Amino acid sequence: MIQRMTIEQFEKYHRAQPFRPFQINLADGRNFAVRHPEFVMRTKAGRTIAVSEDDGDGIEMIDLLLVTSLGHLKNGSRTARK
Repeated sequence: MIQRMTIEQFEKYHRAQPFRPFQINLADGRNFAVRHPEFVMRTKAGRTIAVSEDDGDGIEMIDLLLVTSLGHLKNGSRTARK
């Protein structure tokens, strides 16, 4: 069974002080690195997030119901997008 992400779990990572880069993992196997808190935002309703792509040239819109887990990135690690 896939565990769904809650708004509170996402906010814990996004608003952490000090901020620690983290990875968003989706049910379809894709993942996205969030290296700075300004590279991700949550809509007012709370269910959708926008993540800036690593190359800074686009934005990925993600429904939080599709997020299976979040995890902190190790120093200097790169995340491969599937």
